[in-house]
Amino acid sequence: MAAAKSKLVKQHTGGMANLAGGVFETHFAIWRVLGALELLLTGDHTRLALQLKDCHVDDWVEDGACERHFFQLKRKKTVTWSAVRSEFVAQLSTKLKGKNVKVSLVVCSKAQVQSLRSAKKAVPGARVLFFPPSLRPQDVLKAAPVVDTVRAACVKPATPSDLETIWSSIDFAWQKVRKPGKFVGVEVVLGALPDHQFPPLRYPWTPTKRWRAAEKLLRRVPA
Repeated sequence: MAAAKSKLVKQHTGGMANLAGGVFETHFAIWRVLGALELLLTGDHTRLALQLKDCHVDDWVEDGACERHFFQLKRKKTVTWSAVRSEFVAQLSTKLKGKNVKVSLVVCSKAQVQSLRSAKKAVPGARVLFFPPSLRPQDVLKAAPVVDTVRAACVKPATPSDLETIWSSIDFAWQKVRKPGKFVGVEVVLGALPDHQFPPLRYPWTPTKRWRAAEKLLRRVPA
């Protein structure tokens, strides 16, 4: 038990320490925050975390009402199942009260996605996702499914300028509230958006004090 705990501690002190890996992780986080915003509009409040403590797959974690989804990010030209097998198997075997556990391997090549999905030694139950490796937001915003997610978050037909504004604003907010090792609600990220550059995002509507007061008055007015 002590040895397993020591391995987890060592894992959390390493990881994607190089600059390119850090940017790749940040871009992935922005994309997933925007995906969580889309879920929030349907009433699903998702919590987000990177390098979550005491778990085997810790690069990115999403906690919803019915499931907890763990992501392992690999910005390498070649990725094999043997590199993640022990962590994935251990994570999939964990039990969470009332929630399903999902694990995904994120790679930066579409060819790798196909190869890993069809591999005979694939980890049962694990998923494989593609995310673009470019360090330039402009390039990331051209890749599917990233661009589709950002467009869905926009209140109007999105221009390239709109997409970049949304991307940079979410980047600013996430960097402000991120807490490695702990969950952060997507509402908290939205609350940290810069006032001076209000992005054209679709926000979940919440009644303000003024609205509640006006609603009481409106009820008194005959139809």
